[in-house]
Amino acid sequence: MDFPQSGFRFLILFGVMILVPWGSLKAQTNQVVKAPVATPEQQTSNAVQPVNSPSFNLSSGASDAMVGSLSSGPHHTKGLQFKDPTITPGFSYTASDDTSLGGFVGNTFSGDLGMDADIYDGLIAGAIYQHTSRGASNSVGTKESLDSDGFSVYAGKRLFDCLNLGAAYNHLESRHRLTGSVSSNLDSSTDGYTLLAGVSNKHGKWNWAMTTSFGYSNEDYDQQQTMQTGRFGWGGSLTYDATKQFTLGAAFTYYNFVFQDSFNGVAPRDDDYYDIGPRFSYYLNDRTVVKMDFDSQQGYTDLANYTLRVSCDVSF
Repeated sequence: MDFPQSGFRFLILFGVMILVPWGSLKAQTNQVVKAPVATPEQQTSNAVQPVNSPSFNLSSGASDAMVGSLSSGPHHTKGLQFKDPTITPGFSYTASDDTSLGGFVGNTFSGDLGMDADIYDGLIAGAIYQHTSRGASNSVGTKESLDSDGFSVYAGKRLFDCLNLGAAYNHLESRHRLTGSVSSNLDSSTDGYTLLAGVSNKHGKWNWAMTTSFGYSNEDYDQQQTMQTGRFGWGGSLTYDATKQFTLGAAFTYYNFVFQDSFNGVAPRDDDYYDIGPRFSYYLNDRTVVKMDFDSQQGYTDLANYTLRVSCDVSF
């Protein structure tokens, strides 16, 4: 009788040793792992990343226009005048891919019209009007819509046939909303300025330019706190006159947000990024140039932009 009792005790102990760990493992397996949820604050912050700011896009456009006009010199004219006016219509398309938690994926369309001229002793003055429209959505059901209208007025001077100096004032009015799982009014009025200094020259068929810039933006939201951002930029371009009518090259610009405000409870995501891409120009005649630029924007955490821009310079 002792043997069966010992045998039953052994079987019971063996069953406990097997079933207890199995039950624990099964309980762990049946646990539901909850995925992180994008908070309304995170989604709102994603929609106003400074790298996608229409204000800085306008600032970059003013800088490019100034450098292009100053580099086309020499400007040795004297006295008050209105010489060599140039009108530039342009169109840009940007595809954005934000893979962060609650990040937005969408498209931005931008149209602009600029004009500048030599007005006094080689001083270039000009203005740009720009309209931007963006539509985007994220994986948690929030949709973003933005429409902005802005203008920039600028002036620049070329010294010693190589040194370019310029400044611009920028103003934008934006209607910016989030709807769906998060509703937010991000309408704003933005003022800012741009300062630049650089060098450019031409050697045979080669054209090169290097530019340093600083842009400041003060974005006054209707229902949010005011945000101030400062952006430093350094970049260069190199092009080659392949034929009398066709020029090709490349450009690179590095940007760093020297300071940037953010909405309460959300820290700034990143502070630098860069643009790189090819440049193409086709000279229809001595006074008309068609340009096509492509930029890949990289280096900003979880966010990449790809921009195609087509413009046309018409001189009178």
